[in-house]
Amino acid sequence: MMHSIKFHLIPSANIDIAWQQLEDAGCQLLFSMENEESDKQIVGYLPSNLSAKKLISMHPYISTIEDISLEPIDWEAQWKLNGNHYSEGFIHINLHDYSEWVSDRWPQILRLKPGPGFGDLSHPTTRLVLKLMGDIVRDQHVLDVGCGSGILSFAALAMGARSVTGIDIDEDALEHSRTNSQFNGMENVIDFLIPQAYIQKDNLQAGVILMNMIQSEQVSAWHNLEAIHPKVCFAVTSGILAEAKESYLNQCHHWGWHLLKTAHEEGWEGYIFKMSF
Repeated sequence: MMHSIKFHLIPSANIDIAWQQLEDAGCQLLFSMENEESDKQIVGYLPSNLSAKKLISMHPYISTIEDISLEPIDWEAQWKLNGNHYSEGFIHINLHDYSEWVSDRWPQILRLKPGPGFGDLSHPTTRLVLKLMGDIVRDQHVLDVGCGSGILSFAALAMGARSVTGIDIDEDALEHSRTNSQFNGMENVIDFLIPQAYIQKDNLQAGVILMNMIQSEQVSAWHNLEAIHPKVCFAVTSGILAEAKESYLNQCHHWGWHLLKTAHEEGWEGYIFKMSF
């Protein structure tokens, strides 16, 4: 069981790096804040197997940890505040901003309803994958690993993917993806499944995988998707800070992934890999 907490960071701390390291430690994070006095905070849940004292000793950029009581999240307020191109209850994504070619069979501007799935276009890693994936997903079978709001799944289909499946370990995120698929007319075309259900399907096809998540989550996901390894030809990934680039690329080399292209935005990295196994 997890209890809700607020991490107060020292003024010199980098919130993005702190976020990644806290997730690596097993924390489930919700949002971050920074006020004019440089009081940097991250709000989320502390796992039951990790004490606040231990976490502070592991991460000196944390000044204090405060127990708090969280109210139900107002996702519409969060997305309206932080998401890009929000109006009339939706985030709007013009796919022509990210790809030279978009199928006229699908909406040219995607709509996403606020919800718990990651991907409101506010974070640079989502934009990096959208910019990199256009030339790779066309005519391919695509697996969106950690699909969140469904944004990359919908974009892949509109950019000409032959088929798309989204998987996520969070049932709330999957339901969010399914809801968004209805707003984009894709509810009967894209399956959104938990990983176990996907792996049990017959005739698994995944020529391209999309992974927008931190390195430790990518390691876990790739390990658990061993059944599709021989089928994957390309990977488009992000969720890696520039400071962690060397470690991440070493891991990918160990997997047999050959780097084709790198992109950067706001201190984050995005990559295209070709499988060489």
